This record gives sequence, C-alpha cells and structure tokens, in this order.
Amino acid sequence: MTPPRSNVISRALLVVLLSAPALFLFFLIRHFAVNLVCADDWFDAANLIHQSLSGTLSWAAVFAQYHDHRIVLPRLMTLILWKLGGRLRNLPAMETDLAIMASAEFFLVWKLSSAKSASKLRISLWQAAPISFWIFSPYLFPLLQAGSYTSFQWTLMILGILAALACLDASSGIDALFWLAAAAGLAASFSNAAGLMVWPAGLVLLLLSNWKKERSAKRQILAWLFFGAAVWAAYFHGWNPSQQFYVGGAQRGLSYAFLHPFRAVRYVISYWGIPFSMAFSPFGTAALVSSAWFFTRAFKQNILWRNRFWVSLWIFVLAVSLETAVGRAWEPGGAGGRAGAFYLVAILGLLSVYALALDVFPRRRAALAWGFGLLSLLPYRAAARDWKPNQYLFRTMSYALRTYRSQSDLGLNQAWVFWDGKPDIVRQLAPMLEKNRWNVFAEPPPAGPALGPSLGRATLCGIDAINEAPAPAMPAAAKVAAGEGVALKGWAIDEPRHRAAAGVYIVVDGHWPVLASYGDRRRDVARKTGAPEATYSGWIASFVPEQLGLKPGRNSLSVETIASNGSGHYDNENVASFVLEAASKP
Repeated sequence: MTPPRSNVISRALLVVLLSAPALFLFFLIRHFAVNLVCADDWFDAANLIHQSLSGTLSWAAVFAQYHDHRIVLPRLMTLILWKLGGRLRNLPAMETDLAIMASAEFFLVWKLSSAKSASKLRISLWQAAPISFWIFSPYLFPLLQAGSYTSFQWTLMILGILAALACLDASSGIDALFWLAAAAGLAASFSNAAGLMVWPAGLVLLLLSNWKKERSAKRQILAWLFFGAAVWAAYFHGWNPSQQFYVGGAQRGLSYAFLHPFRAVRYVISYWGIPFSMAFSPFGTAALVSSAWFFTRAFKQNILWRNRFWVSLWIFVLAVSLETAVGRAWEPGGAGGRAGAFYLVAILGLLSVYALALDVFPRRRAALAWGFGLLSLLPYRAAARDWKPNQYLFRTMSYALRTYRSQSDLGLNQAWVFWDGKPDIVRQLAPMLEKNRWNVFAEPPPAGPALGPSLGRATLCGIDAINEAPAPAMPAAAKVAAGEGVALKGWAIDEPRHRAAAGVYIVVDGHWPVLASYGDRRRDVARKTGAPEATYSGWIASFVPEQLGLKPGRNSLSVETIASNGSGHYDNENVASFVLEAASKP
C-alpha cells in the first residue's frame, strides 16, 4: 500500500531537518577549510609523526602527559589517519571528526525517540530534530579547523561518554553491556581530562537505578567504583605537577578559585552560556536556573530515576564545568578562551535539560520543541557574523606558513594561532612539513590573485602599522633595523564599486610585489567610506628586506589593489616608506 503523499513529504522534510546542519558543515569543510598546523599540533601531532618516521616512536610517547591531559586515543587516531593517507592533513581529520559527531547525533536522537530506550521518555522525531542544529552549529567549524588531534580530543570523548552512560543504563548487572560501558569510559578518559568525569556521572546513574529498586545495582556500583579508581590511578601515575597549571607544586587554579569565588562562578556561567555566546552572557545563568527548576519538578513528580541517563549526562557537564573553572578561572580570557572546545560539552548539558523538560511537561512537548528549535538558531547568527574573520584568520596562517622562509618573526606569529607567537618553533618544524609534503605543503599552493592591467587611477587604501607601530605620514619614514622583518597592516577597497577588493599586493621600492593576506574585518573602514560591503577590507603582509635584496636606506611602499571583479588593479604609489638601517659593525 502506497503511503499518503502527506506522510512522504513529512518524512522528507524530517530527513532534511536532521541532516542539513551536518551537510552544511561538510560543505564548509570541502570548500573553505585549509590544511594548517595550529597551536598544540606543533608540539604534539607533528612531532609524533616525525618520531614514527624516524623509528623512535614508543608507547611512552603516546601515553605521555600533555599539560593536564593524557590524549592517548586522539594520538592513535592521528597516527592511523596519517598511515592511511601518507600525509599529515587537516581535511581528512575534519571529515572524520564530523562523522564521529554524526554518530553522536544519531545516538541522541534515537535515545529520545526510541521506544526501546531505558528511559520511559519517548517523543517524535520532529521533537528531536533541534538536536541536529545544536550539535552541528557553525561554531563547530573553527574547532574542527583547529587541528587534527586537537579536535579529536573532544569528539572522541563525547562519543565515549554517550556510549558509556547508555550501556550502563541498559545493563542489568555485571554483564557485557556493563563492560562495554567501562571500556567506553576508559576511551573517554584517555581522550581528554574532562572524560574522567564519566565515572562520577555513571555513579549517579547507578544510584538512581538502585533508588527506585528497578534493579539491584549494588554490585555494579562497587565494580564501577573499582574500575573508575583504577583508571584515575593509571591516569595520574607518574604525573608531573609542574606542567602549565601548577606553580611551585601548588595548583594555581584551585587557589585562585578559592580566593576569587565570584570569578570562578562567572567562569561556570560563561561555560553554560557558550552555545549561545562566546563570552559571559545571561544565557548561562538562564541555563543553570532552568536546570534547577526542571530538576526540582522532576524530583517532585518522582521521575528523576527514569530519566537517569539525562540526569547523569547533566551531572557530567556540571562536573566538567566545575573542573575547568578550578583549572582555568585564573585565565584573563575566561571561558571564552576555550569556548570552541567547551562548546560541544556544554551542548550536552542543554540537551539533557531539554529531555528532562519534555518529561516534566508532557503536554507541552510541541511548544518546548519549537522553543528549543528557535533557540538553536541563535548561534547561527553569531557564527555568520564571525565567519569572515575566521576564514581570514586561517587563510592568513596558511599563507604565513607556506612562506615561512621569507617571513619575519612578526609574520610567523600568524602561523601560530591561539597562543602567543612561537616563530622559533615554526622555523624548526616547517622544513620537516615541507620535506614530507605535510599539511599546507601537501598540495600545490593556490595561485595568488592576478593583478591584471592597470586601471589608470588610485583607490582608497592605507597602511596603518609598520611592525606594530603606527605608520608615519609621508614624508616621514619608519625605521627598520638590519635583519629585522617588516610586518604591515592596512586596508584597501574598490572605491568605484563601493566594495571590498579582490586582493592586495604590496610593492616594495617599486620592484618587489608581496602578496598580502586580505579580508580582515575593518568596521571602521566601512563607516569611514560609507561602504558596508567593505567591512572585510583589512590586509596584512610581511617580508624580510634582505631576502628581497634591499639595501640600507629609504624604501617606498605602494599598495596595488585588485578590483573586486578582477578586471585590473588600482595604483597607489608611495603610500608609506621605511628606512632600512645598516648593519652595525662587530
């Protein structure tokens, strides 16, 4: 019998709703992601593969502590992908991460909508659809772009947490499901330090199972405690307390949290508000207050025990937020500095509150689903606002790494993102990447934009800074010491078309064109020129004068701005200048 046309359309729309966010992220990866070594990957992933090539890789290196983590599983995943592909590249890692998160989404949707779920809560797939928009928010893209094992830490941990709690919820004793739960907890713990919180969360789940005598969980509780204690002991065996968060043997985050309790509380609130905003916001307060309210109602209705999976998941997120507040409340940037990574964990907290609310208010499930679905769209607006700067950031870093031989230290700071610049480390490891055709060197470099013919006129542009100091107005010139690189920042627009340009070249002393990385956000330029479409008109460029053959003395800087339609370029000659000082005699 052929199903009614309305049912076919409804199912098709449902499939689109569940898959569209993930497909959108896949599109972003395919069309906008770049191969790039970021931050931690310089220290860990690149060195790990270098050890593998040189035959010096050992289990001790895989198990070794890295800051406050033992990232065993992410390191193994990185090695596997490298062995399969033969190159250290971000794009396969990003696609693998996306597949891991798709598995997590499928599981969460099933958990909410399946009649076989251990929880008695069962809703329609339509009411579970908002989960996809939360998990695959565009906020996820910068995290995936940030590196291979860097993002594996979080996606593998989340999948391990979900698997551990689900198997524990479905087990009926010390059976196969219980041991699967323990194995998943082990995997989560050795993916990221936050995964250690699965053991107290699982204990809460077992206590709720035993509370209503649905099944006797006393043996499970003892076995879970024993196994969790063993994992914690193995995790901290040989621990070095001098790394990152410890000063003089004392945990500076712990002491800071006690001395500054309000800042620590603010950190927790920021953590819970991350799915809505990358900074402290009232959303985190609303999430925690609403959680307390739903838990109180569920307790009064005597339904906490049957929602034990979601309760334990919420406890896990709370434990992680408290742990990270103690560990990082001293950071000036607060939770915002770790927002990309924390985002995925905070989402689990929101989803657990949503599931509990659906069971507390069964007659209002449709309204809750609509409300939750609309809230899930808020991050899309913020992500759309930040999309251009993120794209500019990663492309700038990729360009700086490709041209590391001719980059100054200031230029190489761009190749080391998220932390203070480490140009020495970049110079040390970049030749290894280039020799083995890894990462940005895995593919031919993209051709720079063509200058085209001269359009016979100038356009609006400027050089704002030379080596991070304000560029002096002509005819004054900045001074550059011998052997020092030159880093430039400025802006340029296609004035006749009132739009951002297609690219910028900096011509040094009339002969040496240097491709600038174009597309930085410059709202001041948009306001000044009255061209809103020129918001992303900033550029940066970097070069070493001696490598261009420049002699001591005055050198001019001109800006060649490519028209937005690529038809040619505008000539802006002698916009600024610098004086290259002679080398001092020994």
